[in-house]
Amino acid sequence: MNDIISNMCRKVIIILAAVLTAFSLCAVLSSCESYEFYDTVNYDSANGRITYELYGKDGCVKKIRVSREDTKTGKVKSLGSYKAEGIDRSELSDGSYGFEVIDLNFDGLPDFRIIHDITAYGDNILTKYSNYLCNSDGTYYARKDLGSIGNVEPDNDTKTLKGKNYAKIFEGKNEKGEYVLFTETISESVYEWRGTTLIEIRSYEVKYYSESDIYCIADYEINDGGTLEAVDEKWIEADKYKENKK
Repeated sequence: MNDIISNMCRKVIIILAAVLTAFSLCAVLSSCESYEFYDTVNYDSANGRITYELYGKDGCVKKIRVSREDTKTGKVKSLGSYKAEGIDRSELSDGSYGFEVIDLNFDGLPDFRIIHDITAYGDNILTKYSNYLCNSDGTYYARKDLGSIGNVEPDNDTKTLKGKNYAKIFEGKNEKGEYVLFTETISESVYEWRGTTLIEIRSYEVKYYSESDIYCIADYEINDGGTLEAVDEKWIEADKYKENKK
């Protein structure tokens, strides 16, 4: 009799263990399904490389993991794991580690951005971000077009975004194969949202041509056809331009 009871107990324990294992496996699979890999953003801070790993589903970010690599030891330390919903109320929202909560499309929802590149061009410093806009359900989606614009700042009064860009294109080589001619452009632009589309509506551009040693300064505005056209343009010799800048 005791053997029968003992065998029955063992069978019950085995069944319960199998059930618990099945539940655990389902939980793991469910977690993996909910948080698929979405994107990685690296920010090289003064205290080491900060890595943001973003996870989500159906194109929306739902979870963010943050870690930092020590510049001296190379060891990686976890800085925490956060749900995207409520990220504006987390400790990350204080601007630490290149992370910033900011409303980029003026809908009152807390978007966020992460620094991914800081480059100095002479006196000009351009900061570019990976940008994520907030959905009404608290999840986020990436806006790659914003990432190509430097120093993006929202103007809440005009509901526009202001940005800056720099480009230097080498065009000619000497007998040694060294580039000697180039075109250098600095532009400041204004963008506005038309629905979910970001449109460049104005631009101020300073372009230098090394071959002629001359500057072209131009103002552009969007026309009825939806493209930028020059509304004012002037050419200035390099020495006079530099005198006016002093």
